[in-house]
Amino acid sequence: MSRFFKVAAGFRQMSAVLGIMVVMLAAQGAVAVAGDCAVSRGNPEIARLQRQIAANRTFETKYGCSAASSFACREIAGRIAQASTRLASLTLAPSCRPAVADRAPSRRTVLAARSLAAGDAAPRVSARMETRCVRLSDGYSFPTPNSGYNTVDDVEAISAQCKFICDDPGMDVYRMTSEDRNTDEMISVTTGARYAQLPKAGAYWRAASLKTCDINRFYKTVLAKMPQAAAAPVPDEEDVQPVEAINLVLLGDVGLRGSTSFVTPQARKVRMVGAAYLPEN
Repeated sequence: MSRFFKVAAGFRQMSAVLGIMVVMLAAQGAVAVAGDCAVSRGNPEIARLQRQIAANRTFETKYGCSAASSFACREIAGRIAQASTRLASLTLAPSCRPAVADRAPSRRTVLAARSLAAGDAAPRVSARMETRCVRLSDGYSFPTPNSGYNTVDDVEAISAQCKFICDDPGMDVYRMTSEDRNTDEMISVTTGARYAQLPKAGAYWRAASLKTCDINRFYKTVLAKMPQAAAAPVPDEEDVQPVEAINLVLLGDVGLRGSTSFVTPQARKVRMVGAAYLPEN
């Protein structure tokens, strides 16, 4: 019986020693990983890539890029992916990589939260936008008044202008999004849908007779509502001066202008160069 207790005590001592060794190895591994992470984060190339990723994500936020955005947004997304791949390859310790991967989702989460707070139905609009009136019945479009200088606060007024110009209540306002000014990529400022998704997009091209809209009607109405310029006062006869009097004041002694003066030149010596006479033959 005593022998059994001695064996059990020996096992307990061995277990304690093994536990201490495991704790020491884990601590050494943590210190090594921390050292590797510190070396990785101190790498100037990694710092440059992190700044590049942060700058491109700032551009994403500024231009409101999404998965189906313009070519510029896709270019920004490609740069972020390329820099992220390079950053992951430069990381020395595998345990350091989640720290890099976790920062990107946090930014995407913030962008998603902002988009939800703003509302999915309302598209993001820049401070200045190029807008066009679109007739929903056949897709006919034309630039709105002050296109390129309108803001999101002018959408309601622009919509009323489009309806007045075409004399048609079925009008909508679209904004240009692509750099090549492709009308198929226009986005509705009211629904957020693309022009290509319009059921009658481009139907006016196939119409037998195109019904255009008279934008001059809008400008004539605006000019008619402007206050008339006050009539210029008629000057008194005393204030009217003859042309001769004005010329005398402005030009002074007009009689001396244009006259020619003859001055006798002074005598001066002339230097002869070459032969003093020409031969007879």
